[in-house]
Amino acid sequence: MPVQLNQPGKLTSFPLTSPLEEVKKNLGEDWIASLYYYGDRQIVITVPFPDTIRLTGDLLNEDLDVPDHSGKSVFAVYHELDLALLQFIASFPADPSNGIEAEKQTKYELNVLLKDGGEHLGWASLRRRKGKDFGVWSFTLQFSPFKVGSERLPMLIDRLEDAFCMFDIVKLISRLPVSRCDVAIDMYGLRPFDLVLSMNGAGKSCVWENKDHHETLYLYAPKAYPIQKPKHGSYKARGPLLARVYDRSAHAKWHKLPETAGGIPVTRFEVPRAWKSYRPSLALLKNVNNMLEGLGAGFAWPGDLGTNERWRRIHRARFPIRPKWSELGFPVAEGIKLNQLYDNFPKDLVSANSWSRWSDGLSLTGINTLT
Repeated sequence: MPVQLNQPGKLTSFPLTSPLEEVKKNLGEDWIASLYYYGDRQIVITVPFPDTIRLTGDLLNEDLDVPDHSGKSVFAVYHELDLALLQFIASFPADPSNGIEAEKQTKYELNVLLKDGGEHLGWASLRRRKGKDFGVWSFTLQFSPFKVGSERLPMLIDRLEDAFCMFDIVKLISRLPVSRCDVAIDMYGLRPFDLVLSMNGAGKSCVWENKDHHETLYLYAPKAYPIQKPKHGSYKARGPLLARVYDRSAHAKWHKLPETAGGIPVTRFEVPRAWKSYRPSLALLKNVNNMLEGLGAGFAWPGDLGTNERWRRIHRARFPIRPKWSELGFPVAEGIKLNQLYDNFPKDLVSANSWSRWSDGLSLTGINTLT
């Protein structure tokens, strides 16, 4: 059983735990990108991997399991497809016992949950929008390659084929463009406050914490003040989300999930990316631009800094990404030196260089098998 020790003047330690062995047991040695030792503290960093993928696109005649090649006009083919999908939704045979459950079912929309027993595999939806002569249908699939895993991807495909039997699912998935991809890196043996974070062009931040420690950090891009009064009260006074850093162990407790890695603290560094145009396919996902560019994280307590009380106060005052210097009292030189170090802290855990293992993360989660 993991035990946390907080001794005065010493780093927090977690005896009776081994992040390295837990990662090897739960994920496999191929998932390990780097291993660090700070005193008796062992930290394991995984390769970057896709945590969430969403595929979205309009349905084509060629996506059908039996495409219509009868020589009809394009208008006739898609008019019949529109009528067929309307009838399909109206009579959708959702069978929760078979891992398929209709979450939302209206005349022009169908949302389906895909499950493996009680575990969530993903969700898919059919949606109709009005066209000039006939309805245009779009298909969306969202799932977590990390949670599903390469072993259960065939089960996800089977659920989709059972739910949408009129489509060639494998061909459809390989064709649909990616509209969203969340990249994640897990850090075993760390909590969020153990990190010094770096982010180019960072704006606002939001920190959720309990009485013990910080649990979730949201880091946003900057946003200029509006020139005119916003039209809606829901106007967001922050830029797009740049990164989310959260304690997976606490997340599991709040959601009544099994303990992560046997109770060892695990922090996830997650970067979302959405495309409105020029969306890549799954096959081209390995070639997207570096999503970790301008982002970084380092271990906050290396060497003597772990027992330096002034450094601890600086870290507490500037966490997560506050640029303002603190603790400039006597001796001033030490305060300046430590603040300069904070501004240029080593990005030894997460950096743009971590992206070099992105293709490994795609392979380990089984995404390459869907292309």
